[in-house]
Amino acid sequence: MSELSFDAPVWRHGKALRKGYTTGSCATAAAKVAALMVLRQHLIHQVSIVTPSGVTLCLNVESPHIEGQQAIAAIRKDGGDDVDATHGMLIFARVTLNDSGEITLTGGEGIGTVTRKGVGLPLGSAAINRTPRHTIESAVREAIGPARGADVEIFAPEGEARAQKTYNSRLGILGGISIIGTTGIVTPMSEESWKRSLSLELEIKRASGLTRVILVPGN
Repeated sequence: MSELSFDAPVWRHGKALRKGYTTGSCATAAAKVAALMVLRQHLIHQVSIVTPSGVTLCLNVESPHIEGQQAIAAIRKDGGDDVDATHGMLIFARVTLNDSGEITLTGGEGIGTVTRKGVGLPLGSAAINRTPRHTIESAVREAIGPARGADVEIFAPEGEARAQKTYNSRLGILGGISIIGTTGIVTPMSEESWKRSLSLELEIKRASGLTRVILVPGN
């Protein structure tokens, strides 16, 4: 497993739980290293990123490949000790350099498509949330410099199957997983993450026209 450059475990009910990193961090690292490889024209087997929370991750690169002006790399998702349907899967990035000066970001195989209002993304777009979009584009821009352009595709071959174990279909995200992560770090049993998930589902219900919901806490 890749080294996590952050400290202290999270304690829950007397147990020390290991932190992990989000699909957004995986996609960012994969895109960064793919961009660096296509520029340098040699394979890279480890990459570091700084997450939105300021934590540095040093991650192992899997399946690196270069073909002309295109490179592909993958990062294996590590959810720590959280209950995480995406734990252990590979998140890939394909980066193709061009002369446009612009960076375009798309979702490929295994990345969900937004089909309902309320998730904060345009209908029909790839389910790559705003914070990961920013970190991916920033990492690629840092790698390729101000003048070059790049087409970046994030994909996850296991994504469609893994998504069946998530709430994505209830949120109107179909065909794959979401690339998410506000902080870039997965904190096991996080109350704040639960609140964000609940808020998102309520926003989708509001956008669909519902004006009243009944919350039933407990198991």
